[in-house]
Amino acid sequence: MVRGFLRFVFSLVGWILLLGIVLAGVSTYALWRELARDLPPIDELVRYRPPAATLVYSDDGSLIGEFFDERRYPVELELVPEHVLQAFFAAEDSGFETHGGVDFVAIGRAFLANLREDRIVQGASTITQQVVKQLLLSPERSYERKLKEIILAQQLEEKLPKDKILELYLNEIYFGAGAYGLSAAAHTYFGVEVADLSIAQAALLAGLAKAPSRYNPLTKSDAAIARQKYVLRRMRTEGMISGAEYREARLERLTFAGRRIGTYTIAPWYLEHVRGLLEERFGESFASRGLRVHTAIDLDWQRSADEAMQQGLQRIEKRWRLPASLQRLPDDQVDGYLSRQRGARPLGGPQKAVVTEVVERGPQPGLRIRTPWREGFIASADLIAARGPVPPKNFRRGDVVSVDPLEGTWDGVASFALDRDPQVEGALVAVEPDTGLVKAMVGGADYERSKFNRAILARRQPGSAFKPFVFAAGIDRGFTPETILEDAPIELPNGARGVWTPKNFKDKYYGPVSLREALAKSLNSVTIRLALLVGVGPVRDYLDLFGFEARFPQNPSLVLGTSEVTPLELARAYGIFATGGRRFEPVFITSITDADGNAIEFPDSNARLLPVMEPQTARIMTDMLATVVESGTGRTARALERPAAGKTGTTNDSRDVWFVGFTPDVVASVWVGYDSSRPLGSRVTGGSAAAPIWTDFMGRVLADQPVREFVPPEPVVSPPQAIQAAGAVPPGFGAGPAPAGMPPGAPLDPGGVPPSTIPTAPGGRPHFPGIGPGRPYGPTPPGAVPYPPGAHPGIGPGRPYGATPPGAAPPPPRTRPDGTAPSPPDRDPPAQEAAPRAAIDGPNGNTVVTAYDRDPW
Repeated sequence: MVRGFLRFVFSLVGWILLLGIVLAGVSTYALWRELARDLPPIDELVRYRPPAATLVYSDDGSLIGEFFDERRYPVELELVPEHVLQAFFAAEDSGFETHGGVDFVAIGRAFLANLREDRIVQGASTITQQVVKQLLLSPERSYERKLKEIILAQQLEEKLPKDKILELYLNEIYFGAGAYGLSAAAHTYFGVEVADLSIAQAALLAGLAKAPSRYNPLTKSDAAIARQKYVLRRMRTEGMISGAEYREARLERLTFAGRRIGTYTIAPWYLEHVRGLLEERFGESFASRGLRVHTAIDLDWQRSADEAMQQGLQRIEKRWRLPASLQRLPDDQVDGYLSRQRGARPLGGPQKAVVTEVVERGPQPGLRIRTPWREGFIASADLIAARGPVPPKNFRRGDVVSVDPLEGTWDGVASFALDRDPQVEGALVAVEPDTGLVKAMVGGADYERSKFNRAILARRQPGSAFKPFVFAAGIDRGFTPETILEDAPIELPNGARGVWTPKNFKDKYYGPVSLREALAKSLNSVTIRLALLVGVGPVRDYLDLFGFEARFPQNPSLVLGTSEVTPLELARAYGIFATGGRRFEPVFITSITDADGNAIEFPDSNARLLPVMEPQTARIMTDMLATVVESGTGRTARALERPAAGKTGTTNDSRDVWFVGFTPDVVASVWVGYDSSRPLGSRVTGGSAAAPIWTDFMGRVLADQPVREFVPPEPVVSPPQAIQAAGAVPPGFGAGPAPAGMPPGAPLDPGGVPPSTIPTAPGGRPHFPGIGPGRPYGPTPPGAVPYPPGAHPGIGPGRPYGATPPGAAPPPPRTRPDGTAPSPPDRDPPAQEAAPRAAIDGPNGNTVVTAYDRDPW
């Protein structure tokens, strides 16, 4: 009976165990099915490409910047040394090469440890499980997530070979300090490539994988070294390294790089512009696509531009002792100004402040100020600008100054110092004219202070730097460098405002001058007379060929540079002269490849030069601009001691000063001024402030280059022309002695002069000598060039002296240099633009044009 009872009990227990096993199996299967239903597809990892930083290179292949959401540089497994892989095996998964994705012994060990602690203290995840957790699952610590991780890890091992799983792991894991993946970590902590990591360095990086913030060597070096030694011991225990290698690695002194990212440190404004171009082309995701972007920047040029700009701005402040205050505000505008500043810039670093009281006497002279956030005080000892100490008496209540916060207080308020950095701003852009490659760019005095790129975005008045385009319009219409115009005061009607009286610099006038001399001396009067002869409307139409973004107003003041342009636009426009009439498109990015090295089409990466101007016109203008450098307002550039051409520009009150110029190799544009458009001072001009920066820069970049000459223009077969008699403005009208048979003061219209009264040169050919005021039809001067056979005064492009006489061939229809017809229709004085009926003396004795048959503008 006892035996029977025991058999019954054992049988019952057996059935219960069997039932338990079945139930456990069914439950496990049901749980697996339930978990598997919510699992992400493992194929996502098969197709997964880790996001990679987009890298930017200079023209010589140097890394100059990077853009990223996660700073990661994927590396192929075959480029990773064996001892580096072994360090990660020792630290994270010594059985990686043998298990099927899950180490159940380690899981059991971790399970018991967690039970003892009554919380999750160990995970026992293999490298495969960590890949799954990183890329497919949430970071929560739970048994459910662990079960999902186990299932997915086994599936991944079936789908991918071990090498690909390990490559995913090494490229995905976060190492702290903003470094994602092994390559970024090697650069961040040691400044080396993965292939150059030593055993000691590899052990430290492998130790970071467990807890990068806890073992960060840059902030917690003791903990990091302790973890590194643990990894080295594991490597020695597992037989991955020899005893000698172990001892050598423990004794190796580690030096941490604390790598500084190249972005915005070498060429910050250039890099920011490239970023904008990439975002415009690829969208915001460009930063994680692993692009390799090659640019046109030349690092030697860029360093030269930076140094020339910094030294130039400091020299300007010291030489002219520019005021330390930025502007002066009336009391009722202070609150609004500070409120706007508070919303425009963060607290910290240089700040704008308003002087509320000047303290000249007492125990501590100085300035009481208000910043956007608080009141403060600047002691006289801290009133030091770029040029040296500035006494408090130089300031007034309401002055806006830039200040730096100091430690401590004075008389209960925060203590500040005057910001010593130059407040005057500048911009420089340099281009290879024959390719359009933008080789250097400086967008301001200090990128940390202001990230605004003045070289591309700042629209400022160019002043006299605009005049070459007006002179080019004249040359293209038959005028020559030796054409004589009258430099004298001029008044023009200005609607309800009365008259417009533009003046030369310092009110200095030279009488009859050639166009060459007028451009060299930057004479406003002659520029306006030339524009009136060509026609302000045709001049404005002509400006289209220079590629300016804006359509300029049809106003005579346009020709003196009152419309706004950017430094890059001016460099591009002057490039037409430098290239013999071709206009380049600026090239910043020269090529782009994807993460696999495949070329990506980028529309603005190729040199594109469009012929827009007659080569002869461009060469004549280059020759005239060379005279500006040799004997005109750009004489500073003679220090280059090589062929150079360019033009200065200075606006009213010296709010903007320029020098734009070129050699056969480089065209560069330099602007200097204040962002607030306040005056630099009457003594500051383009020739004294901007030209030295241009010359310094060009001298640096061309120092080792062979000297190249400009292509000279062809000889001009036309006589000198005295287009203007004394003070006369419009075409076809002059003053002074008339030819025989004409009444004094009659309009000088060759089309209305009897043929018998037209002077002739030897051989009977009509001749117009062009000698100054009062002698428009005088005798041929020595050396004057007669008109070619069949020609007549005033016949040719522009017909500046009236209608075609009977029997003379009319000029061909006018077109733009690219062959297209002008639009709107180009007006050809006087055929479409009638001469004025009268010219009378103005109230100041200057010639003023009054009655026109048509509006001359």
